[in-house]
Amino acid sequence: MSRLVMNTLMEFFYESLQQALAEQKIQVGRATEYYLVDLLSRYSKAESLLQPTHEQQEKTYGELYLESYHLSPSERSKILKYIGDTTLFLCGFFSESFKRKLVDIDYYAMLGRASYSHLVEVSEYIKMRIGVPEVFAELVNKLLDLIDVIAEIGEKTQLSGSTDLLRVYERWLRTHSKRDRKLLREKGIEPIRDITPKFIH
Repeated sequence: MSRLVMNTLMEFFYESLQQALAEQKIQVGRATEYYLVDLLSRYSKAESLLQPTHEQQEKTYGELYLESYHLSPSERSKILKYIGDTTLFLCGFFSESFKRKLVDIDYYAMLGRASYSHLVEVSEYIKMRIGVPEVFAELVNKLLDLIDVIAEIGEKTQLSGSTDLLRVYERWLRTHSKRDRKLLREKGIEPIRDITPKFIH
């Protein structure tokens, strides 16, 4: 994706975010606004939904979260940021679909909040360009509100896909069809496997 297209996307998402925040009467800091704009711009590209390494492709977000405890602070931060950002994006754009599933949106929201919460602690000790503790703290405190904000942006821009795409996603949740997974990935959606929630410390 060219720099010009990325800049245009960021401008578009900035305006969309401002409108959604105003309509829902939600306030966030300027740094958090830009973090969300960057997240939306990045996740409009298919590859941003792919997990960090090939070895992790078939792992659930819960498994990645638990395994992150055994990684170095820098590697753990990358995984936690990936989980937080991805669950925030998917819970927003596919919130209606999640409401009808066995593993509902609350579990993934909890996982995203836990990931951002631990990023607040980790980012105090390492210097990485992945955000600042204040941003992650605000994401923790306002995650459910921000999921609604992103859902509104998705509805207005139709970035969550057509009705047919949602049907493919819902069918995949029931059948785990390889064909449906391939179709979703071609549209930039990395399917989330239904799993039994694990206790998060």
